[in-house]
Amino acid sequence: MLREKNAFLFDLDGTLVDSDFLHAAAFGESLDAHMPELATGFSYGLLRGLSTRDAFRSMGVADEEVLDTLVASKRSCYRTLVSRGFLKPLPGSLELLTHLQQADRHLCLVTGGSRLSVEQVLVATGLSVFFRHEHIITAEDVSRGKPAPDLYTLAISRIGLDTHQCVGIEDSLLGMLACTRAGLECVVVNDSVAVWPNVPVYPSLMALLKVLR
Repeated sequence: MLREKNAFLFDLDGTLVDSDFLHAAAFGESLDAHMPELATGFSYGLLRGLSTRDAFRSMGVADEEVLDTLVASKRSCYRTLVSRGFLKPLPGSLELLTHLQQADRHLCLVTGGSRLSVEQVLVATGLSVFFRHEHIITAEDVSRGKPAPDLYTLAISRIGLDTHQCVGIEDSLLGMLACTRAGLECVVVNDSVAVWPNVPVYPSLMALLKVLR
């Protein structure tokens, strides 16, 4: 039962904040500037859940120096867009996190984003008040991103609870795989069409909140 869980481990992009369009724009700008041949036919939907470096690798970029340039450029573009006030929390984010915080549940953020970008997003959207610094797990904290379980395994160890006391909240297949590979129960939110065996799917965060009240 979700109500009995002591810790809720949240993905960030697409789960708590409406950031897909900003990430898509940042990737597009970076590709246009540095590798325009890859910009044609680019689709961010195929990259959801991947870290920035792994996303560029999935496009066939293997040279580490080129990767460094692309990653730095994409992150800079994204942070600029966030600073302009374009990013908003998804409906239900504040209500759900407030409910869990008031219920004295452990809250953890588990994301493939860079720490600087993640912290900027949390401040810009008003979500920073819900997560302690040591419970914000980012790409810099592990060697492998989602769908590997490393981010969630680290988060569980930081919280100090057994896996059966925790649940992961995700919006993508890669995130769900990372959860389950870490031995976690997982629920998917903000998706009204996904059908995955043994994985509850909620069309919105408000729908999940109704179950937890």
